[in-house]
Amino acid sequence: MGLRQVQKTVITSSTSDVQLDAINSDNIYVVIASGIHATTDGAYLQYRVTKDVSGTTTTQSGNSYKNAFGVVRANADFSSYKNAGTPRTEAYFCGAQPIGNATGEKAGGIWYLHNFNKADEYSYIIAQDYQIQSSGTAVGGNFGTTVFAVAEAHNGISFSGYSTNIDEGTFTMYELV
Repeated sequence: MGLRQVQKTVITSSTSDVQLDAINSDNIYVVIASGIHATTDGAYLQYRVTKDVSGTTTTQSGNSYKNAFGVVRANADFSSYKNAGTPRTEAYFCGAQPIGNATGEKAGGIWYLHNFNKADEYSYIIAQDYQIQSSGTAVGGNFGTTVFAVAEAHNGISFSGYSTNIDEGTFTMYELV
């Protein structure tokens, strides 16, 4: 088994939504992102699934995300970030810890995408993400899973900010073959 690169996006100017939409088989896909920088200090980074809607890749923001994460932060005890039964409209980086926008404050991670091309099953994301704050006290990340609880085919994943844009970052999607 190996990884075959299917899509790469390098962000160098402000954008509201980074979409990777190359899923077209039942294989597992892996997204690796690094150097993600938000334009607004104290904003939140998030991700969602995408699907093809009449030929246009569309980020899905309905209340169908079920999240369960362990959260590790330098400025707090080990904790969890979960829905507790209430579906959300996204999954946040680092247990919903805000990210800064100073020099060196970046984020990234690895996301494993399961069942995305299957119209009769839920899509699963196994995630490991991180954020680096310049103060060093808010360095941290998530490890866990998100389920998009709608049985439909999805063609990818979207990265965006809540009340911010992304102005830097490298996002690469691979297919596990």
